Amino acid sequence: MTIDEMLDRVAENLGVEPPEPKQAAPAPQLSTVSCTAKPESSRCSCGNHGSEHKCSGSCKNHDSGHKCSGSCHDSEHKCSGSCKNHDSGHKCHCHDGGEEHKCHDNAKLDLAFAKKLAQGLEAAAEAMGVRVVIAIVNEGGNLMCLHAMDNSYIASIKASQEKAFTAVALQMPTHAALKESRGGALDGYTNGNGILMLGGGFPLEKGGRIYGGIGISGGTKEQDTLLAQIGAEVFRRL
Repeated sequence: MTIDEMLDRVAENLGVEPPEPKQAAPAPQLSTVSCTAKPESSRCSCGNHGSEHKCSGSCKNHDSGHKCSGSCHDSEHKCSGSCKNHDSGHKCHCHDGGEEHKCHDNAKLDLAFAKKLAQGLEAAAEAMGVRVVIAIVNEGGNLMCLHAMDNSYIASIKASQEKAFTAVALQMPTHAALKESRGGALDGYTNGNGILMLGGGFPLEKGGRIYGGIGISGGTKEQDTLLAQIGAEVFRRL
């Protein structure tokens, strides 16, 4: 079973449709009319406007009649996706313009979602022929959900929790932390006190923010890592 097939299986258990592939936006068409040909009240010195002389978002020299509220807007003056914590189709609320114009993030990690994610990953683990324990923690590293498959290892109960905690505490996958502890940014860092740098832990991240972590234990390091990666990718896409 491929990663995409596993992602689809987990998404199916979560009751959502797999995400549609994104299409690249068409290249903007620049006008042949110079900026100075427009009325004085709409004059701009940046030379970076479309055919209808609307703000492209990269200009910073506008007069009082042609102000720009930010650097993250396209020709229709909507969020183009370059501002932090926004994804496609997500209207920009990152500017100070009233109650409805404040930044918000619709990603959510609660117990109900954690349970569904664990059940979806159980289906993926069954397809791989492994019996694992799945631990999901919140952004503070506190346990939210512990899901043990039948006949999984008792030792995996603690290991999965420590992997999930480590992914949040070090803000990176546990297999990456292991590599960094051997001559990298974490050189000399060792396991213990809740830290377990073995493959199978991933932060649950979206839009640059870490909402929690997931830890998998019971398979090989490659299997644990793959399942945790799938869980993290499902969270990022939803």
